[in-house]
Amino acid sequence: MSLSEVIFLFLNISINFLIFKNFNLLKKIIPIYDVPNLSRKNHKLPVSVLGGVWFIFNFFIIILYLNFFNEDLQIKSFFFNLRDKLHLILFLIIFILIGLYDDAKDIKYKQKAFIFFFLTFCLFYSNEKLIIYTLRIVFIDNLYLLDLGKYSFLFSVFSLIFLLISLNFIDGINLNLGLFFCINILFLFFLTKNIFFIYLIIPITFILYLNYHSRVFFGDSGAYVFSLILFYFYVNNYNQGIITFDKIFLLFLYPFTDFFRVVISRLIKLENLAVGDRNHFHHILENKYGNISATLIIVIKQLLVIFSTFFLPSLYIFIFYVFIYYCIFFISKSKISSL
Repeated sequence: MSLSEVIFLFLNISINFLIFKNFNLLKKIIPIYDVPNLSRKNHKLPVSVLGGVWFIFNFFIIILYLNFFNEDLQIKSFFFNLRDKLHLILFLIIFILIGLYDDAKDIKYKQKAFIFFFLTFCLFYSNEKLIIYTLRIVFIDNLYLLDLGKYSFLFSVFSLIFLLISLNFIDGINLNLGLFFCINILFLFFLTKNIFFIYLIIPITFILYLNYHSRVFFGDSGAYVFSLILFYFYVNNYNQGIITFDKIFLLFLYPFTDFFRVVISRLIKLENLAVGDRNHFHHILENKYGNISATLIIVIKQLLVIFSTFFLPSLYIFIFYVFIYYCIFFISKSKISSL
């Protein structure tokens, strides 16, 4: 680490400590809360949903630092030029504003679907670097290339929308979404060896502490900006040839698997797909073992997937993960009190 990187690391910690100590003031300035007005919500009092705002504030500070003091690190972080930075910043602001409005007013799902289809269309139309043109998949020991051709744009649009929905699904208990994002950021750090991702971990650490004590939630705004950030960096790594598509898919197996299971369950029961419930994997674990144990099980499962990607074929990991997921799911729903 260079001297400027060490200084900025200390400055970043200091800024977040000040926000942490004065968070009650921030809540008064931006009074947007998650009110426990539904039976599926466990908290008793209104909780601030400014976790995403706090994180994005840090993200923008890091971008400014890269722009003025560490241009080499900026390039390694895939901000190729000023247009790329402004493009990402603009859409992050739009996403978080929509998320905050959704947190406050609860946008109807049809309106939300239209908004995100329109936004993602604009996102990819204005920056072709984020489009996935070819799927590179390693099956057992062979690399296969699938040219998406004219479907590349639509595939990219639906991929981001799917990620937005999936990450929103896992934001149901304290620590779950934040730790999932944190694990992926750490994976990106080990993948790229770029300290930029360590800078992103610092605000998450402070937010997770408050999140654990139900003093702040990430909310829809947090889920939306996390989805866009992870999509941006994974696709950039993917288009650079650093990682294959099957590896990225494995990293998101937890939200994807839970999404499909919940949606299929609602379809079978003829339930409204847009109405939330407590049938998610994290809810079932929390009901059985409590918040900390549930989170620990999910984190260990996610870390095992990441560790396995370095040694095992993706197909084997996928089969093993789905098997473990459903084993834990059915055991947790049974009368057995422990694993």
